Amino acid sequence: MRTQGEVVARTRLVAAAVAAGGCALLACGEAATRSAEAPTIRDSAGVRLVAYGTAPPSDSSDLRVPAESPRWRLAGLPGREAPELYRLLSAAFLPDGRVVVAHASGRELLLVDTSGSVVRIIGRPGSGPGEFRAIASVFATPRAQILAFDQVQRRVVRFDTLGTVIEQRSVATPTFADGVFRPSALVGVSPDGDPLVRIDRREEQADPVGAILVRTAWLAAGERWRTAGLDARADDSVYTVPSPDGSVGLTIVPLAQQPLSLICGDRIVRAQSHAQGLAFESLDGALRVSVSMPVESAPASDDDLRLGLAAGLPPNMPVPEEFVAKSRALRADISVPSISRLLCDPDGDVWLVRFPRAGATRQLLTSVSAEGLLGSTMSLPLPWRPLAVAGNRVVVAIVQADGTESLEQWQVMTKR
Repeated sequence: MRTQGEVVARTRLVAAAVAAGGCALLACGEAATRSAEAPTIRDSAGVRLVAYGTAPPSDSSDLRVPAESPRWRLAGLPGREAPELYRLLSAAFLPDGRVVVAHASGRELLLVDTSGSVVRIIGRPGSGPGEFRAIASVFATPRAQILAFDQVQRRVVRFDTLGTVIEQRSVATPTFADGVFRPSALVGVSPDGDPLVRIDRREEQADPVGAILVRTAWLAAGERWRTAGLDARADDSVYTVPSPDGSVGLTIVPLAQQPLSLICGDRIVRAQSHAQGLAFESLDGALRVSVSMPVESAPASDDDLRLGLAAGLPPNMPVPEEFVAKSRALRADISVPSISRLLCDPDGDVWLVRFPRAGATRQLLTSVSAEGLLGSTMSLPLPWRPLAVAGNRVVVAIVQADGTESLEQWQVMTKR
């Protein structure tokens, strides 16, 4: 059983941004064939504007589904009984096909080869060089180096694939002219290996859902910060609800609006969780491609709220009705997001991890090219949490009946 602290941490990390809908592995089947309509494309002052008249398809002629069995499965660590695998939060493909995974519960990185064997465990719990107190995300550079972000110690650690610490950089409380910002996430790595960091500044406002000013900034050589692109706002509200044992639990309003940022290739990709649109910017912040799609703003039902809140609780733990009631009371106009996450394919496409309504029959990912064109749609079963995509390979974390997770790599195929 996880501690209340772990529940709180997991809730605050992912409840506003993670959800899944899915279908049985072999039952993604008799879907109507419907491709994305051709967009309207024009250029304006050097910016490519791509506008779709309809939302990304739920079913398409090139729907991609997993093969009948995984390429490999990792359900535990060799020679170790505990901790079991759970809270596998982030993963990245290295250029040679190996995968590095952020194992948050173990506060370590797992380097997994192309057969699914753990060839190296990088880092360990602690506060020393190369040690983690709260590992949140991991990225791979084009030069096969590994960057990991410690959210508590607020530092980015760079390793080689042998596990040697190359560099350790503090990202603590950068100060700008308009205030002090707290680093909250590592959202990408430039082609030169520099980290792109999301930094936040909380602001009080009358609305019970507090506002966060979100800025994305480079941590360049010499510890210099440089803002990349425009600022955005996110919603966040922390409230307390007694847990079943009488202690005080914390949660946040689920399905809150979040800016999403990512580096993919040589461009910064931006989106809003509640909008079907993307902006591709060059690394100097200039807008290059803008993609727009219509989106229906759907009010969240109680089932949608349960879906969002469940993402922050231990597997198979029922969502307390107090959480649902409190969410509804604090924010009666909560709507369902369109996108929960962005993933970068090393081949250059961006994958939109789409946020389903409660009761949806499957989880969908849609690819968008660097030119702003919609590609194929991938359909994954409900319990899977996609961590990384590369070509026809997808790495997922799958919750098991005992609450632990397995790490698996699957090949996806086009369904004709």
